[in-house]
This record gives sequence, structure tokens and C-alpha cells, in this order.
Amino acid sequence: MIELPIVPNDSAPTLANASEVQPWLIVQGEGEAASVAQWRLETADQPALALFTEEGLAANYAESFCTGPARLVQPSSTELTRVLLDCYQQGATHAALNPNGQTAQRLFVLRDVLQSAREQLRASRP
Repeated sequence: MIELPIVPNDSAPTLANASEVQPWLIVQGEGEAASVAQWRLETADQPALALFTEEGLAANYAESFCTGPARLVQPSSTELTRVLLDCYQQGATHAALNPNGQTAQRLFVLRDVLQSAREQLRASRP
């Protein structure tokens, strides 16, 4: 995967702001072997999960950077949270919104996003 720079982001949105976007993911493989597309951060050991605001952006990224067949999915909020948690548990620390060959529109710290999701779940319980 290509080594790409981190785009500084001093005002990372909370999950409340981010949840207004229902991102597209690129999935490669099937079943247990399925994986999501990633974007390599130059200064991180683990790549970031690649998220896209539009299906066309995801399709362009898949065509340019993914090897083998890929499918585009737009998961529900619950499914997305599971994907983020799984990536975090596997060592990913960030998610990149609309990455391309050089930059990403925004970086999210997965720990913060998952913490916010947990707080929202607790607040919504009766």
C-alpha cells in the first residue's frame, strides 16, 4: 500500500456530527476472508480504515488502489460501529474520510468515535 501523509485536523468532529454522514466502505473478499479498504498513514504503524461520503468516490478509490474484486457497501450505523470496533481491535487507530492518492478530507480517531458511540448508547437507554 502507498505511504501517504496525515492531514492535520485540529477540529475533529464528534460522532454526532459524523453520524450525519452514512459512509460507503469498500469490501474485498467474502465471509471470514472479507476485509475493508484501508489508507496508509505515513506516520502510523497501522493503516486507517477508508470511508467515503459518496459511492462514486469509493468506486474511484477501489479502481485506483484495491487489488482484486471489490464491492461497495453503505452499512447501517450499527454495522458501521461493529466495523469500526473490529478495525480498532485489530490495531487500527484512525478512519480516513474520502482518502485519495495523497490526502484525506478528515481523519477520525477510532477510540474517540467508539467512546462517543458508547456514550450515545448509554444516554438512549431508558
